Amino acid sequence: MVARTRARRTLLALVVAIGVPSLNGAGPIGQPKWQPFRWLAADVGSTRLERASLAIPVKIRGLPGDQYFQLDLGATVSYLHGGSVEDLDSTFELPPNGMTVSGTVGGVVVEEEPVEVLRGFRATLVKGQRMPVIGTLGLNFFERRTLVLDYPARRFLVLPGNAALPGDLASRVTFIRAVHRNGKLYVPIEVAGVAEEGIFFDSGASSFSLVTSPQEWRRLTGRRGDESSNRRMTVSSWDTDITMVGAPMTGALRVGPVVRRRPTIWFTADRRFSFDSWPSTRGLFGNELFVDQFVVVVDLPHGRFGVATSDMAQPNKGLYPTGAGANVGAGG
Repeated sequence: MVARTRARRTLLALVVAIGVPSLNGAGPIGQPKWQPFRWLAADVGSTRLERASLAIPVKIRGLPGDQYFQLDLGATVSYLHGGSVEDLDSTFELPPNGMTVSGTVGGVVVEEEPVEVLRGFRATLVKGQRMPVIGTLGLNFFERRTLVLDYPARRFLVLPGNAALPGDLASRVTFIRAVHRNGKLYVPIEVAGVAEEGIFFDSGASSFSLVTSPQEWRRLTGRRGDESSNRRMTVSSWDTDITMVGAPMTGALRVGPVVRRRPTIWFTADRRFSFDSWPSTRGLFGNELFVDQFVVVVDLPHGRFGVATSDMAQPNKGLYPTGAGANVGAGG
């Protein structure tokens, strides 16, 4: 999940290339390649979240070795985590506000990429447990390009906005109209048989199928919220602990061809996630809806969100965490 007070600024236009070829249409197009991503897991007591956060490989010029950014499409802009960068190299210059970086992001060469700096920040999976990332890759990175996430295969692809999808994916994908507004990507989904357009995709809330308001949660689950059978997790959101309460909803969630019957849905009383105060917003959904079977296509240039079955689909394999309660970090 994102730091709402920090995620409202606009990321400047990107200049991205793969080697000499350009990703912004200014030159000949190279052939982008699939890149691996990494699931970051969290263990607390008897509960294990295999997919607490999704990290992608980066290499920042001036910093040693290969590093990771968290992929957080609920964040409006991209960030360097100042504390984590200083731990790598205390001499690396971090201006007080924004800066530009060069290097590679998931195999894509980036020159003079604008990012904001979170001074002193070190992301956590669980309180006291560091997340092995040095930054956050936000939604506006993909404003002029397409992201393809093959969840079961643990790989992703960044394409120019006008490029064709790889292989036969174009013939298999189901596209849904999506709206990019207020720094979020809103995707129409069906919740208990009702079409909702005020729910956005947040890959930073990785482990959650749906997070909504306390009132909506009670309506969808038929519970009060204080039952002992509810799940409870204390998650780390931008270094601040928040308590999440979850239970199975009475109906199904549907996103294009994806149908989840009686998934665990969540709410928090934390005022930073008071969706009722956000313009035309009912909640968010994360990676968990797709991880066992699906490829997701985030196509901001054409205002659409696509879903297809992965060639490596593993239906229902460890889809949800086990255990009645835990303190688990969702990362961002």
